[in-house]
Amino acid sequence: MALGHKCFVRGDNALVAWMHLLTDHPKIPCNEGDEGLIILGAPMDWTTSYKPGTRFGPKSIRDAICNLEFFSMITSRPVEDLIIFNDLGDITLPPGDVIESLTRIKNVVKGVIEDYSKNFIVLGGEHLITLPIIEAISDEIDLIVVIDAHLDQRDQYLGNKYSHATVMRRITEKTGLPIIYVGARAISPEEYQYTEAHKDKIKIYMPSDIDRDHRKELIEIIKDRRIYLSIDMDGIDPGFAPGVSNPEPMGLNPINVIELLRLIHTHGKLVAGDIVEVNPLEDVNDITSLLAAKLLVEITTILRQE
Repeated sequence: MALGHKCFVRGDNALVAWMHLLTDHPKIPCNEGDEGLIILGAPMDWTTSYKPGTRFGPKSIRDAICNLEFFSMITSRPVEDLIIFNDLGDITLPPGDVIESLTRIKNVVKGVIEDYSKNFIVLGGEHLITLPIIEAISDEIDLIVVIDAHLDQRDQYLGNKYSHATVMRRITEKTGLPIIYVGARAISPEEYQYTEAHKDKIKIYMPSDIDRDHRKELIEIIKDRRIYLSIDMDGIDPGFAPGVSNPEPMGLNPINVIELLRLIHTHGKLVAGDIVEVNPLEDVNDITSLLAAKLLVEITTILRQE
Protein backbone atom coordinates (compact mmCIF):
# COMPACT_ATOMS: atom_id res chain seq x y z
CA MET A 1 0.00 0.00 0.00
CA ALA A 2 1.51 3.30 -1.04
CA LEU A 3 2.29 5.96 1.53
CA GLY A 4 0.68 9.07 0.13
CA HIS A 5 0.52 11.62 2.95
CA LYS A 6 1.78 15.05 2.19
CA CYS A 7 4.36 16.37 4.65
CA PHE A 8 2.75 18.06 7.61
CA VAL A 9 4.60 21.16 8.82
CA ARG A 10 4.11 22.88 12.13
CA GLY A 11 4.32 26.62 12.63
CA ASP A 12 8.02 26.37 13.45
CA ASN A 13 8.59 24.65 10.07
CA ALA A 14 9.74 21.48 11.80
CA LEU A 15 8.81 18.38 9.82
CA VAL A 16 6.45 16.09 11.70
CA ALA A 17 8.40 12.84 11.73
CA TRP A 18 5.52 10.43 12.28
CA MET A 19 3.26 11.23 9.34
CA HIS A 20 5.16 8.93 6.97
CA LEU A 21 3.82 6.01 9.04
CA LEU A 22 0.26 6.72 7.85
CA THR A 23 -1.54 5.73 4.66
CA ASP A 24 -3.88 8.01 2.71
CA HIS A 25 -6.61 5.35 2.78
CA PRO A 26 -8.87 3.87 3.91
CA LYS A 27 -10.63 6.86 5.45
CA ILE A 28 -14.17 7.62 6.55
CA PRO A 29 -15.78 8.79 3.28
CA CYS A 30 -18.26 11.26 4.78
CA ASN A 31 -18.45 14.21 7.22
CA GLU A 32 -14.80 15.06 6.79
CA GLY A 33 -13.17 18.20 8.15
CA ASP A 34 -9.91 19.41 9.63
CA GLU A 35 -11.74 20.46 12.80
CA GLY A 36 -13.19 16.98 13.31
CA LEU A 37 -12.33 14.23 15.76
CA ILE A 38 -9.02 12.54 14.97
CA ILE A 39 -9.47 8.96 13.75
CA LEU A 40 -6.65 6.44 13.29
CA GLY A 41 -6.71 2.84 12.10
CA ALA A 42 -4.41 0.17 13.54
CA PRO A 43 -5.02 -2.93 11.37
CA MET A 44 -3.09 -5.43 13.47
CA ASP A 45 -3.98 -9.01 14.33
CA TRP A 46 -0.56 -10.61 14.68
CA THR A 47 -1.31 -12.39 18.00
CA THR A 48 -4.90 -13.45 17.35
CA SER A 49 -5.28 -16.94 18.78
CA TYR A 50 -8.72 -18.10 17.60
CA LYS A 51 -10.24 -16.42 14.55
CA PRO A 52 -7.96 -14.00 12.66
CA GLY A 53 -9.37 -11.11 10.67
CA THR A 54 -9.41 -8.05 12.95
CA ARG A 55 -6.90 -6.34 10.65
CA PHE A 56 -9.92 -5.68 8.43
CA GLY A 57 -11.86 -4.05 11.27
CA PRO A 58 -10.86 -0.42 10.71
CA LYS A 59 -11.99 -0.41 7.08
CA SER A 60 -15.21 -2.25 7.90
CA ILE A 61 -16.19 0.28 10.59
CA ARG A 62 -15.40 3.15 8.22
CA ASP A 63 -17.51 1.60 5.48
CA ALA A 64 -20.43 1.12 7.87
CA ILE A 65 -20.58 4.51 9.56
CA CYS A 66 -21.71 6.55 6.55
CA ASN A 67 -24.77 4.32 6.22
CA LEU A 68 -26.09 5.34 9.64
CA GLU A 69 -28.23 8.29 10.66
CA PHE A 70 -26.17 10.58 12.87
CA PHE A 71 -28.60 10.58 15.78
CA SER A 72 -27.31 10.24 19.33
CA MET A 73 -29.14 8.10 21.87
CA ILE A 74 -27.07 9.76 24.60
CA THR A 75 -28.21 13.29 23.79
CA SER A 76 -31.57 12.23 22.22
CA ARG A 77 -31.12 14.51 19.20
CA PRO A 78 -29.65 14.57 15.70
CA VAL A 79 -25.91 15.26 15.86
CA GLU A 80 -25.05 15.83 12.22
CA ASP A 81 -23.47 19.15 13.27
CA LEU A 82 -21.14 17.40 15.73
CA ILE A 83 -20.14 14.38 13.67
CA ILE A 84 -17.05 15.56 11.83
CA PHE A 85 -14.05 13.29 11.33
CA ASN A 86 -10.43 14.16 10.68
CA ASP A 87 -9.41 10.66 9.61
CA LEU A 88 -5.63 10.40 9.30
CA GLY A 89 -5.83 6.90 7.81
CA ASP A 90 -4.24 3.63 8.90
CA ILE A 91 -0.89 3.22 10.61
CA THR A 92 1.37 1.14 8.37
CA LEU A 93 2.31 -1.98 10.34
CA PRO A 94 4.86 -4.64 9.32
CA PRO A 95 3.04 -8.01 9.12
CA GLY A 96 3.94 -10.32 11.98
CA ASP A 97 6.37 -7.92 13.70
CA VAL A 98 4.68 -7.28 17.03
CA ILE A 99 7.30 -5.07 18.69
CA GLU A 100 7.84 -2.83 15.65
CA SER A 101 4.08 -2.52 15.21
CA LEU A 102 3.63 -1.45 18.84
CA THR A 103 6.46 1.05 18.48
CA ARG A 104 4.89 2.60 15.40
CA ILE A 105 1.48 2.88 17.04
CA LYS A 106 3.00 4.58 20.09
CA ASN A 107 4.99 7.03 17.95
CA VAL A 108 1.97 7.99 15.87
CA VAL A 109 -0.27 8.47 18.91
CA LYS A 110 2.39 10.60 20.61
CA GLY A 111 2.58 12.66 17.43
CA VAL A 112 -1.18 13.10 17.32
CA ILE A 113 -1.23 14.29 20.95
CA GLU A 114 1.62 16.74 20.37
CA ASP A 115 0.60 18.09 16.95
CA TYR A 116 -3.19 17.68 16.81
CA SER A 117 -5.15 16.81 19.93
CA LYS A 118 -5.33 14.46 22.90
CA ASN A 119 -8.90 13.65 21.83
CA PHE A 120 -8.94 10.80 19.31
CA ILE A 121 -10.27 7.32 18.56
CA VAL A 122 -8.21 4.41 17.24
CA LEU A 123 -9.96 1.64 15.30
CA GLY A 124 -8.49 -1.87 15.62
CA GLY A 125 -7.29 -4.37 15.11
CA GLU A 126 -6.65 -6.72 18.00
CA HIS A 127 -6.75 -5.50 21.58
CA LEU A 128 -2.96 -5.44 21.93
CA ILE A 129 -2.98 -2.07 20.12
CA THR A 130 -4.29 -0.50 23.36
CA LEU A 131 -0.90 -0.96 25.09
CA PRO A 132 1.13 1.54 23.05
CA ILE A 133 -1.81 3.97 22.97
CA ILE A 134 -2.00 4.00 26.77
CA GLU A 135 1.77 4.37 27.04
CA ALA A 136 1.55 7.44 24.80
CA ILE A 137 -1.39 9.10 26.57
CA SER A 138 -0.86 7.98 30.19
CA ASP A 139 -0.05 11.50 31.44
CA GLU A 140 -3.41 12.76 30.15
CA ILE A 141 -5.67 10.21 31.87
CA ASP A 142 -6.56 9.03 35.39
CA LEU A 143 -8.64 5.94 34.66
CA ILE A 144 -9.05 3.23 32.02
CA VAL A 145 -12.57 1.89 31.41
CA VAL A 146 -12.60 -1.38 29.47
CA ILE A 147 -15.61 -3.09 27.91
CA ASP A 148 -14.47 -6.67 27.36
CA ALA A 149 -15.52 -10.27 27.90
CA HIS A 150 -11.94 -11.06 28.93
CA LEU A 151 -9.54 -9.49 31.41
CA ASP A 152 -6.43 -9.90 29.23
CA GLN A 153 -4.44 -10.04 32.48
CA ARG A 154 -2.37 -13.16 31.82
CA ASP A 155 1.35 -12.75 32.34
CA GLN A 156 1.96 -14.60 29.06
CA TYR A 157 -0.10 -16.53 26.56
CA LEU A 158 1.32 -19.38 24.48
CA GLY A 159 4.76 -18.23 25.60
CA ASN A 160 4.17 -14.63 24.46
CA LYS A 161 4.21 -11.68 26.87
CA TYR A 162 2.88 -9.30 24.21
CA SER A 163 -0.48 -10.70 23.17
CA HIS A 164 -4.14 -9.79 22.95
CA ALA A 165 -4.52 -11.98 26.08
CA THR A 166 -1.83 -10.11 28.08
CA VAL A 167 -2.40 -6.50 27.05
CA MET A 168 -4.03 -5.27 30.26
CA ARG A 169 -1.40 -7.02 32.41
CA ARG A 170 1.32 -5.08 30.57
CA ILE A 171 -0.68 -1.84 30.95
CA THR A 172 -1.12 -2.46 34.68
CA GLU A 173 2.60 -3.11 35.12
CA LYS A 174 3.86 -0.27 32.93
CA THR A 175 1.49 2.54 33.97
CA GLY A 176 -0.11 1.65 37.30
CA LEU A 177 -3.34 3.26 36.10
CA PRO A 178 -6.57 1.95 37.65
CA ILE A 179 -8.76 -0.17 35.38
CA ILE A 180 -12.52 -0.75 35.48
CA TYR A 181 -13.88 -3.68 33.48
CA VAL A 182 -17.51 -3.75 32.36
CA GLY A 183 -18.92 -6.94 30.86
CA ALA A 184 -16.12 -9.32 31.93
CA ARG A 185 -17.18 -12.97 32.11
CA ALA A 186 -14.22 -15.06 30.84
CA ILE A 187 -11.54 -15.17 33.52
CA SER A 188 -8.71 -17.69 33.85
CA PRO A 189 -7.52 -18.92 37.29
CA GLU A 190 -4.29 -16.92 36.89
CA GLU A 191 -6.20 -13.75 36.09
CA TYR A 192 -8.60 -14.30 38.97
CA GLN A 193 -5.75 -14.60 41.44
CA TYR A 194 -3.92 -11.60 40.01
CA THR A 195 -6.93 -9.29 40.06
CA GLU A 196 -7.89 -10.42 43.56
CA ALA A 197 -4.39 -9.40 44.68
CA HIS A 198 -4.73 -6.01 42.95
CA LYS A 199 -8.22 -4.94 43.97
CA ASP A 200 -6.90 -1.47 44.73
CA LYS A 201 -6.23 -0.97 41.00
CA ILE A 202 -8.65 -3.32 39.22
CA LYS A 203 -12.45 -3.35 39.52
CA ILE A 204 -14.60 -5.87 37.65
CA TYR A 205 -18.29 -5.56 36.75
CA MET A 206 -19.83 -8.61 35.10
CA PRO A 207 -22.86 -8.20 32.82
CA SER A 208 -25.16 -9.15 35.68
CA ASP A 209 -23.70 -6.32 37.79
CA ILE A 210 -25.13 -3.57 35.57
CA ASP A 211 -27.96 -2.49 37.86
CA ARG A 212 -28.88 0.59 39.87
CA ASP A 213 -26.75 -0.24 42.92
CA HIS A 214 -23.63 -0.71 40.84
CA ARG A 215 -24.56 2.35 38.77
CA LYS A 216 -24.15 4.50 41.89
CA GLU A 217 -20.81 2.87 42.61
CA LEU A 218 -19.67 3.43 39.02
CA ILE A 219 -20.59 7.10 39.22
CA GLU A 220 -18.44 7.52 42.31
CA ILE A 221 -15.48 5.87 40.60
CA ILE A 222 -15.65 7.82 37.34
CA LYS A 223 -16.67 11.17 38.80
CA ASP A 224 -14.43 13.95 37.47
CA ARG A 225 -11.86 11.40 36.20
CA ARG A 226 -10.04 11.82 32.88
CA ILE A 227 -11.02 8.58 31.16
CA TYR A 228 -9.61 6.43 28.39
CA LEU A 229 -12.28 4.07 27.02
CA SER A 230 -11.34 0.78 25.36
CA ILE A 231 -14.20 -1.11 23.73
CA ASP A 232 -13.46 -4.71 22.81
CA MET A 233 -16.53 -5.69 20.84
CA ASP A 234 -16.58 -9.18 22.38
CA GLY A 235 -17.71 -7.51 25.60
CA ILE A 236 -21.09 -7.32 23.88
CA ASP A 237 -23.08 -10.54 23.59
CA PRO A 238 -22.43 -12.40 20.32
CA GLY A 239 -26.14 -12.23 19.61
CA PHE A 240 -25.56 -8.51 18.97
CA ALA A 241 -21.90 -8.68 17.90
CA PRO A 242 -21.06 -12.02 16.26
CA GLY A 243 -18.19 -10.63 14.18
CA VAL A 244 -15.38 -10.89 16.72
CA SER A 245 -12.33 -13.12 17.08
CA ASN A 246 -13.12 -14.52 20.55
CA PRO A 247 -16.90 -14.57 21.04
CA GLU A 248 -18.14 -15.27 24.57
CA PRO A 249 -21.85 -15.82 25.41
CA MET A 250 -23.80 -14.04 28.15
CA GLY A 251 -22.52 -10.56 27.37
CA LEU A 252 -23.70 -6.98 27.52
CA ASN A 253 -26.45 -5.68 25.28
CA PRO A 254 -25.93 -2.47 23.28
CA ILE A 255 -28.17 -0.44 25.60
CA ASN A 256 -25.90 -1.37 28.54
CA VAL A 257 -23.03 0.20 26.61
CA ILE A 258 -25.04 3.33 25.81
CA GLU A 259 -25.90 3.71 29.50
CA LEU A 260 -22.21 3.40 30.42
CA LEU A 261 -21.31 6.05 27.83
CA ARG A 262 -24.04 8.30 29.25
CA LEU A 263 -22.55 7.93 32.75
CA ILE A 264 -19.08 8.78 31.46
CA HIS A 265 -20.44 11.80 29.58
CA THR A 266 -22.40 13.07 32.58
CA HIS A 267 -20.00 12.38 35.43
CA GLY A 268 -16.50 11.86 33.99
CA LYS A 269 -14.35 13.41 31.27
CA LEU A 270 -13.71 11.23 28.26
CA VAL A 271 -10.30 11.96 26.72
CA ALA A 272 -9.73 9.29 24.05
CA GLY A 273 -10.41 5.66 23.26
CA ASP A 274 -10.34 2.71 20.93
CA ILE A 275 -12.78 0.24 19.38
CA VAL A 276 -11.13 -3.12 18.78
CA GLU A 277 -11.66 -6.77 17.83
CA VAL A 278 -14.19 -6.25 15.04
CA ASN A 279 -13.66 -9.20 12.70
CA PRO A 280 -15.58 -8.74 9.43
CA LEU A 281 -14.65 -12.26 8.30
CA GLU A 282 -16.88 -13.65 11.07
CA ASP A 283 -19.65 -11.06 10.88
CA VAL A 284 -23.28 -11.54 9.82
CA ASN A 285 -24.73 -8.87 7.53
CA ASP A 286 -22.16 -6.37 8.92
CA ILE A 287 -24.07 -6.00 12.18
CA THR A 288 -20.93 -5.93 14.34
CA SER A 289 -19.31 -3.29 12.15
CA LEU A 290 -22.55 -1.28 12.20
CA LEU A 291 -22.75 -1.52 16.00
CA ALA A 292 -19.11 -0.44 16.32
CA ALA A 293 -19.84 2.45 13.94
CA LYS A 294 -22.88 3.47 16.01
CA LEU A 295 -20.73 3.50 19.14
CA LEU A 296 -18.21 5.63 17.25
CA VAL A 297 -21.00 8.12 16.54
CA GLU A 298 -21.88 8.27 20.23
CA ILE A 299 -18.25 8.62 21.34
CA THR A 300 -17.64 11.32 18.74
CA THR A 301 -20.68 13.18 20.07
CA ILE A 302 -19.18 13.10 23.56
CA LEU A 303 -15.66 14.09 22.54
CA ARG A 304 -16.80 16.90 20.27
CA GLN A 305 -18.63 18.44 23.24
CA GLU A 306 -15.78 18.13 25.75
